[in-house]
Amino acid sequence: MVRNHGPAAVTAYAVTVTYTANRSAASQDLIWDSALQLSTPELQPSEAAVRRVPVSPVNAAVTLRAVVFADGRTSGDAAWVGRIITGRRFALATVDGVRKILPAKAEDREAEHQRMLVAADGPEQKALIEGYYRLAVPNHARDLDLLHARLAGAVTLGAN
Repeated sequence: MVRNHGPAAVTAYAVTVTYTANRSAASQDLIWDSALQLSTPELQPSEAAVRRVPVSPVNAAVTLRAVVFADGRTSGDAAWVGRIITGRRFALATVDGVRKILPAKAEDREAEHQRMLVAADGPEQKALIEGYYRLAVPNHARDLDLLHARLAGAVTLGAN
């Protein structure tokens, strides 16, 4: 369990889980980041959360490496803070790249949709294209915009 004892929300944190079994030891580095993992909410002040780790808790030790707070403060090893911020910058660049290749305007998406229908190879492929443009494309554009906004604000946190 992780608890936020600070005055600001935690947006990301990194831990190392070290465990022993049969006289051998292994470790795994894990990062939880609310800017990258949309299903991981920020950890509000005084709030606690249980995070699953891919190892048995028996003979496991968890070491907190770094924390990034919503107000821009950081705590922990600077290299680990850097890993978190670098991951956010990479994700933002990736989202920006995807947004550039997806048609931004509805009329451009419709024109692309029609081009794909003309080029479709039979009724099954046309049905797949119709479903994709009816269900997925509007959601992808909206989700990319939301993710971009979230990441654009997050890359500056801890980068001071």
